[in-house]
Amino acid sequence: MDPLLPETVDFRMEFTDWRLLKIIIATLPITGRANPDLYVGSIVFKAGHEVVYTSAESFRVRAESCGLRFIPSPASGTEDMLDVNSRFPERNRIPVGPDRALFDFKHVFCDPIPTQYQGLLSILETYPADVILADNLFGGISPSPGAKCTPPNRWLRVNPLLFHRDDHAPIGLCLPPPDHQLV
Repeated sequence: MDPLLPETVDFRMEFTDWRLLKIIIATLPITGRANPDLYVGSIVFKAGHEVVYTSAESFRVRAESCGLRFIPSPASGTEDMLDVNSRFPERNRIPVGPDRALFDFKHVFCDPIPTQYQGLLSILETYPADVILADNLFGGISPSPGAKCTPPNRWLRVNPLLFHRDDHAPIGLCLPPPDHQLV
């Protein structure tokens, strides 16, 4: 049992006829989103399930070190987002705030959805998964109505901790840090 988890946690899925599953874990190529999903993948792999992890090529080594089979997502849908400003130079001209948040939501999360979806269909041609687990901002598992069906899917929710700090702006509001000391 993992020392970081309570001993009462049981990660086997409940079935009347329990069996090992073939699972795809799909994650955005953002370290803060990938790392928790890789951890979940290592847990279900250790429980005996077969797990394929899909994201940008730069996550191959981490996925394989967790015991997961790695299949890269299509490049146009999951380029590594470690340096968003290099990927989208025009982003640097947008001031921090709601307009930049809207830019990020459109270009980082929404634009890749069709390519992510096609990538999942491609993986499913050779790997008949029982379930897809995906980062909650990986939109490729929720295509438009009428799209080809995929196996059942579930979101893996990864969100930043919302701790207050007196020396930083409120998280999630897209505000820059304060330029003055709080008294």
